[in-house]
Amino acid sequence: MSEVQRVDYIRVPVTDMAKANHFYGEVLGLERNPNSPGEDWVEYETGNVTLAVMTPRTHDYEFTPLPPGTIALRVPDVAEAKVKLEAAGAVPAHH
Repeated sequence: MSEVQRVDYIRVPVTDMAKANHFYGEVLGLERNPNSPGEDWVEYETGNVTLAVMTPRTHDYEFTPLPPGTIALRVPDVAEAKVKLEAAGAVPAHH
């Protein structure tokens, strides 16, 4: 049996790569992996796991959004992060 070392990546299905790249790269400020396989599969590094932001339609399956709360990102100050995200135009998933 293989030994699992860590979570390698979490696939994040999106319908608009431009908006996703803006959010993950500019709003959140995550580092884009320069070795991402293509413009329809862009990997962002969080330090302990990669978020693979991708368009399902170009990878032979249908889009299904992740349920709210699937990915939780740790920040030093939640209230401050919420204010900054809202100022950048981010809205909660349930809206």
